[in-house]
Amino acid sequence: VGGSNALGTWGYISAVEELMHQLETIQSDDSDFNFGHVVFATGSGGTAAGIALGLSLAHGADAHPAAEGKEAPTCHGIGVCDSPDYFYTTIASIADAMGLKKMIHSSTEDFIRSIIKVHHGKGRGYAVSSDEELRFISQFAVDTGICLDPVYSGKA
Repeated sequence: VGGSNALGTWGYISAVEELMHQLETIQSDDSDFNFGHVVFATGSGGTAAGIALGLSLAHGADAHPAAEGKEAPTCHGIGVCDSPDYFYTTIASIADAMGLKKMIHSSTEDFIRSIIKVHHGKGRGYAVSSDEELRFISQFAVDTGICLDPVYSGKA
């Protein structure tokens, strides 16, 4: 589905690298700045795989300079369809296709469960919103100037 495969996941790993460069720039003005959580919607697992693996790599043995001495943020994937268990299995499958299985000493799914928390967020279903969800999305836009969509970000 779309970019939810080993090749497509590299794009999100690259996005995390860009995020780390931006964080490094911010830390040049405020060395204590860090973030503790990253929250995103997930529909087929590719975004979740790339962000979780990218942050794990950035905070691993060869840590990015912006991550040195800092704890990795907790990743929260909000599933807009399917169950959390489905996403853990799917993300592990993508990670295995990228070669992760050769680099870790536990099962891939156990490792994935240690770096991301997947939450059930589909509400009434994929691309189906309740009146309450639509009111929240509208009010959030009014209050913050940030537009959410009803399929992905509005559920996260």
